[in-house]
Amino acid sequence: MIAADAAIADLRRRFRQRAFEDAAEIERLAEGLEAAAPDVGTREYVRRVAHKLAGAAGTFGFASIGDCAAQLEDMAVSPETDAEVAEACRTVAVQIRGAITADIS
Repeated sequence: MIAADAAIADLRRRFRQRAFEDAAEIERLAEGLEAAAPDVGTREYVRRVAHKLAGAAGTFGFASIGDCAAQLEDMAVSPETDAEVAEACRTVAVQIRGAITADIS
């Protein structure tokens, strides 16, 4: 059982690292959405990153990250403006970092 516990702990550690990277990517995408002429694929990329994050977060016990990522995924395909989606991206990035930091502490 100790080996299994170590493996799970390693997977959670790798998820936390990936979640931090996803938060940075989501912030970068927010900047792209606020550009004078945003790339038409940016919102779809936001949706894909949020979708993957939402699924993985639930698997590793980070329900709050999963919930906010799922909301971002929905918003990316909504009629909201790019500026509103960008603001949501920034909010989600902060929430991700907060949840991961709290888990480490």
